[in-house]
Amino acid sequence: MENIGTSAAYYIASAANRIVLNPGTFTGSIGVIYVNFNMADLYRWMKVEPEVLKSGRFKDTGSTFRPMTEDERKLLKGLLEQVHRQFIEDVSKGRGLEVEEVRKIADGRVITGEQAIELGLADGFGNLNDAVKLAAELAGIEGEPRVIYPKRKFEWHMLFEAFSDAVVDRLLKTGSIPLYRYGIGGGEVDE
Repeated sequence: MENIGTSAAYYIASAANRIVLNPGTFTGSIGVIYVNFNMADLYRWMKVEPEVLKSGRFKDTGSTFRPMTEDERKLLKGLLEQVHRQFIEDVSKGRGLEVEEVRKIADGRVITGEQAIELGLADGFGNLNDAVKLAAELAGIEGEPRVIYPKRKFEWHMLFEAFSDAVVDRLLKTGSIPLYRYGIGGGEVDE
């Protein structure tokens, strides 16, 4: 893991045979989150009124058009707890740690790579080249491993975006187009 390997990224990494990272890599964040926005007042203010047709009482759980009910809150809390338990158990299994050891730090906190090694959540320090060498060693590959990186697709819009950015930048630097700044309060315009 290079700079960040938290939450779902760490969940995936925890199944690997070995994990190498940098001392300052943000990792961990073993937890589950659900965020819901109650925007009912905003919708009312905008004079937006939903018409909801649904096949079951929980089908629109998390709707932004109304406050969450207690039953919905309990349902979602139960789901989060179940997924959190699965996360903890999978990290425990993947890293060869006791469930209770993982549970102690599975409160969503982010830790450094250095702390991850101390806690058994990673194996050592290294960069991409070190990870490639380690993977080759684990796979029994002799000599220098051949790494195939995905080819970056050329997309025409990327060329046009780069060209237009360069043109605008050049025009701004040469003063070939007028710049207007609007003052706040007095309505002044500078040229």
